[in-house]
Amino acid sequence: MPRESVPRASRLLGNAMLISAHMSPDDEAVRMRLLRTSLRRVLDEKIASVCQCFISRYE
Repeated sequence: MPRESVPRASRLLGNAMLISAHMSPDDEAVRMRLLRTSLRRVLDEKIASVCQCFISRYE
């Protein structure tokens, strides 16, 4: 199971916090939506990886 998902999520959060210091409230809302979408994608990939691991183990 790849471990790159966790560091990628950490990078997304870190980058988002750096960017938010220079944004207007409207830009902040857009950034938060993009961050949620990105984090959902990372989480979906991680869940799929774990599910595939269990499926292959019990086939």
